[in-house]
Amino acid sequence: MEPSFFFCIFNILKIKVMRYLKFIVLILLNNIGYSQYFPYIGPDQILSTKQESITLTANLNQCNIDNPHETTDYELVGIPYIEQINNGNIIATSGHATCYGPYDIGFNFCFYGQTYDKFYAGVNGIVSFSLYDVQYCFPQYSLPSTSPYTLKNCIFPAWTDWNLNFGGQMKYELQGVAPYRRLVISWINIAMDHCTMYKGTFHVILYETTNVIETHIKSKPNCSSWVGYTTEGIHNQDGTKGVTVPGRDHALYTVNNSSHRFTPSGNEIIPNLIWYEIGNLTPIGIGNSITLSPPPQGASYTCHLEYSSCFLDWGNSLCFEPDTININYEFEDNNILTPYVTPNIINEYTPNLEINLPVDINEHITLNSICYIPNSFTPDGNELNNIFKPVFNNVEIQYFNFTIYNRWGEIIYKSFDHNDYWDGTYNNALCPIGTYLYKIDFKINDKLYLINGHVNLIK
Repeated sequence: MEPSFFFCIFNILKIKVMRYLKFIVLILLNNIGYSQYFPYIGPDQILSTKQESITLTANLNQCNIDNPHETTDYELVGIPYIEQINNGNIIATSGHATCYGPYDIGFNFCFYGQTYDKFYAGVNGIVSFSLYDVQYCFPQYSLPSTSPYTLKNCIFPAWTDWNLNFGGQMKYELQGVAPYRRLVISWINIAMDHCTMYKGTFHVILYETTNVIETHIKSKPNCSSWVGYTTEGIHNQDGTKGVTVPGRDHALYTVNNSSHRFTPSGNEIIPNLIWYEIGNLTPIGIGNSITLSPPPQGASYTCHLEYSSCFLDWGNSLCFEPDTININYEFEDNNILTPYVTPNIINEYTPNLEINLPVDINEHITLNSICYIPNSFTPDGNELNNIFKPVFNNVEIQYFNFTIYNRWGEIIYKSFDHNDYWDGTYNNALCPIGTYLYKIDFKINDKLYLINGHVNLIK
């Protein structure tokens, strides 16, 4: 046989296998819901028309929650030295006992119970959240210290008397992607003031969301001909609390390739469980359970663990995405749609048009007579099943609003044209495998209908 024959057979088998695997993935997505979402709030519900309310309860048992701690205190640990690269903004290439700033941190950072969005940097190995007096070239007391001669509200990677006029530079750079960015502040090949042939390189890193602080010292020399005390640590605003690295608190020392981490260790922060209706950013309840009455057209709900202002994005680091639940009402036929009225609805596509919709509650239409909506699609670039959209039959669409949400309730796609479609992307990037919710508002025969549902994205 010709080689091309075998090649053709191989490609046919490959296509069949890939389709089979996608089918298996779809089955798994429909059956492993309990284990992949947190908090878990159960399967979709169909309510009778006479049932006015339903109680939803969040299950928190399938994930061990590691809550953050307040920044009122810190735990210090040594960590393996990590070489740092800083290609960011230059703060200074000259200066002595000088303080520069303020500069944007790039995110809100909590330090000893206070929230900051700007920082100052001093030539003498100082990161401060307050503008300080430049006369304090090196530490004169051990920390903590309430002395007016001791700097406060600061982070000290290597606080001593450095001098940029004999070489080196200071830089800062925001790295990473929210909500896990980090601000790197660096002193690179900076000279000691009284021993200018000795150079030091060290960094401070501030972490978004966790509020962790790290110091990384590549080289910190000591000059035996000059008594220049040095401190590595942190100090609060009134000088009553401080944490320093053992042996590096108002001391004389040489160190290379050394890193330390300061982790908030105050009281544990217990989150609130907040409930939302998908598509509405205003909370509708708080606590493990909520009793609600869905609107006549049905709705989708979710709940998130939400933390205090210093740790707003901590919930994003938990083990699973939040669950969602679709609640609809049951009619004689589950495929039957009932028109609904919301007085004075504003058409988002034409904001100046006010819609007042009459309704005949005895008039129903079947979903299948209006449109077909697939329950999954595979935006993988081949010729099959690459897009998701409702396919309407031969009906006149007077109004159309198609919205898709992720499991956080965030809008990731919206269209007012029933010919448009979702290609599985958000911000020009393909979305991950998972379940996505949609709402479709449409008007036909002067009546407004709404469909709630979900679609599985498979790759």
